[in-house]
Amino acid sequence: MAPAAVSGHTRARRALPLFLPPKVPEPAPESETPSAPLAETLRHSLPPSARTLALIGLLLIAIGVVLYLARVVFIPLTFALMLSFLLNPLVRRLERLRVHRALGAALIVSSLLAGVSIAALQLADPAADWIGRSPTVLQTLERKLRPWRRPVKDVSQLAERVERIAKVDEGKAPQEVTLERPGVLATALDTVWALGAGALVVLFALYFMLLSGEILMARIIAWVPDLSSQRRTAEVIDAIQRGMSRYLGTVCCINLGVGAAVGTGLYFLNMPNPFLWGALAVIVNFVPYLGPLVGILTVGAVALASFDQPTAALLPPLFYLGLASVEGNVLTPLILGRTTELDPLAIFVWLLFWGWLWGVPGAIVAVPLLMLIKLTCEKSRVLAPIAALLSRNTPPSV
Repeated sequence: MAPAAVSGHTRARRALPLFLPPKVPEPAPESETPSAPLAETLRHSLPPSARTLALIGLLLIAIGVVLYLARVVFIPLTFALMLSFLLNPLVRRLERLRVHRALGAALIVSSLLAGVSIAALQLADPAADWIGRSPTVLQTLERKLRPWRRPVKDVSQLAERVERIAKVDEGKAPQEVTLERPGVLATALDTVWALGAGALVVLFALYFMLLSGEILMARIIAWVPDLSSQRRTAEVIDAIQRGMSRYLGTVCCINLGVGAAVGTGLYFLNMPNPFLWGALAVIVNFVPYLGPLVGILTVGAVALASFDQPTAALLPPLFYLGLASVEGNVLTPLILGRTTELDPLAIFVWLLFWGWLWGVPGAIVAVPLLMLIKLTCEKSRVLAPIAALLSRNTPPSV
């Protein structure tokens, strides 16, 4: 090759990079960029156990939000589930007597509806009468409690004087804007409509649970591949159902006995509408600790408004208090046994949570749900520590 050609070729190679696009620097790794997502940062920084706990916490929060937002649906379904545990043995007995399961479930649900309807019709008039007399009752209580209110009133007046002295005049106070609240009649109609719709959902859900509950359990067992595991699953499900049925049946019998005793005792103490307060005792006794307290205070307020003599006014609440103490400390532990006792702290925290989440219905179903969780955890080696945490005594090993 000629020297001139070599020189031209070399000059071309040297000039070629001038026409290429500039080289773009490669981005830094994702873990090193400051704009990495927070989830990725936490995933790389937290240990596996902490990540698992964080995911479990987020899952529990999500479940709580769903239960709160859809409480109109979940509350009737929860009541239907508890009633299915209670009434399923009756359907099984009818099935052993050659009664078809659909007919047996219909008979059980119809009998339950008839009993609740008769009780509601018998107690509707006294309850409506006391609701209508509530302003008069409150005025009577205020008049009778006026001597006890004087020290509190003096302290309140002193606090108001101190507040007026310490308050700085800021000119004209801003005008308050208040929203008009619905009337009493509208609120009562809404409550009756909600209760009626909820009761209807409970009845239909209960019927379908009693009708197809066994089929659903058989399908769940069929999902287990191994034969020995299927037998173990069937035994666990049957034990949970029997335990819940025994527990709910015993609790219902105890509460009915307490209500009958309260109504009979108040009848002999000349309380007005004693069986209304006995029915109230049956309902509130499903809520440990707080329920009997509400019943005692209600009976005490009615007795104080109905009787002029202090002795006659104090006897009904004292009788209710003594009966509730015997039932809670002696009768229920003796009948249910030590193995089904729940830890009092766990019951109290569980009641607060479900009462805050669902209100009064949540407080009623809180303890049965806690017992269902305890019975389920007792049948699992992995979840056995949770059962031990919920129990007053250590549960037997699986």
